[in-house]
Amino acid sequence: MKESLSIFSTEIITSIKDKLSYILIGSFVGMSEVVIYDLGAKFTAMLVKPITILSRVLFPKIAKERNILLSTNTALVSFILMTIIIIVFNLFLPYIVKLFLSETINLMPLRIFSLAPLFLSVSSFIATNSIIAFGFNKYIFYSIIVTTAVYVTFSGIFYFSNSLNTVTAFVIISVVSYLAELIYRVVIAKKITKKLQDDLT
Repeated sequence: MKESLSIFSTEIITSIKDKLSYILIGSFVGMSEVVIYDLGAKFTAMLVKPITILSRVLFPKIAKERNILLSTNTALVSFILMTIIIIVFNLFLPYIVKLFLSETINLMPLRIFSLAPLFLSVSSFIATNSIIAFGFNKYIFYSIIVTTAVYVTFSGIFYFSNSLNTVTAFVIISVVSYLAELIYRVVIAKKITKKLQDDLT
């Protein structure tokens, strides 16, 4: 029950944080810019799908066998695969955007946002197959606390420097918070791997 509560709490906090971004952009920048941010979020959700599916497929095997090597190697492959996908995505971004928006927009916020799928997909894979699979669910909750703290900190920095007036600023804040989440989970996954290896020896 306690482990499930950690995952549930994580989902709630993540949902609130993501919705807050839309509200803040509408307040500080304008509703027209919300469309750009929302498009970036939708692209992110689309691009992480392949790794999400792979993660769910491998989870039962990794959890049952406690297969550290498979988890580590697949995380690395996921990183390489997502890097290639994001490069291709950016090459065709002007044409992709035209399918969703009729007007011409500055593509830079979306190009920066395209880093989010790289961080999120690998972070999500590590969370599922290197942390939850081995029974360390509490660290998922801790990672969201870290992510939220980074989000709030950078929001404050941008606000007090009078830079919180463009959608690019909010995109950077989101991407940096996703990167912080990834770094934290990589560090925790390494500690878990070391602990499991020590238990086997």
